[in-house]
Amino acid sequence: VNKVMIVGEALGANERRDGLPFRPDAEAGGLLERLLHKGGYDRQQFVLWNILGCQPPGNKLDGEWYEQEAIEHCKTHFDSVVNRYKPSCILALGNIPLRTLTGMAGEKQGISLLRGFVLHSPGYDIPVVASFHPSYINRGNKYLSGVLIRDIGLAIEVAQLEAEAVRENRERE
Repeated sequence: VNKVMIVGEALGANERRDGLPFRPDAEAGGLLERLLHKGGYDRQQFVLWNILGCQPPGNKLDGEWYEQEAIEHCKTHFDSVVNRYKPSCILALGNIPLRTLTGMAGEKQGISLLRGFVLHSPGYDIPVVASFHPSYINRGNKYLSGVLIRDIGLAIEVAQLEAEAVRENRERE
């Protein structure tokens, strides 16, 4: 495992069956898997999770009246995954993970402008790299596939640098 946690929004219909995110037989999970392979990676190298551990009503979360309540409800589960795997970097796929992990939102702080940057998660004190969600790429934006592959590589690079810094700090103590 490369200490990168890939975080999406919520379970889709196919993922709901297994209770796990980004399943290879699901639309978004299948594309993510293909892009990971294109980049020379394997899904087993990553921790895959979602902000929500369930499927929201009508598969809609962004801007819905229940968005914040649902995110707060699932925070305990999300926190336990972060505590268990202790990622050195989080790859946030889409606006909801970006907003939830960094607090950044709005017209000038959305995924289109912040993807590819290394951001800070004040709640977790972990670097966050934001990128496009595979569902967005599937909806007529295939040209962004290379961007996601590049952002995956950046998240791995950041995780390696973080792990190296931790090792150096331990050696100094």
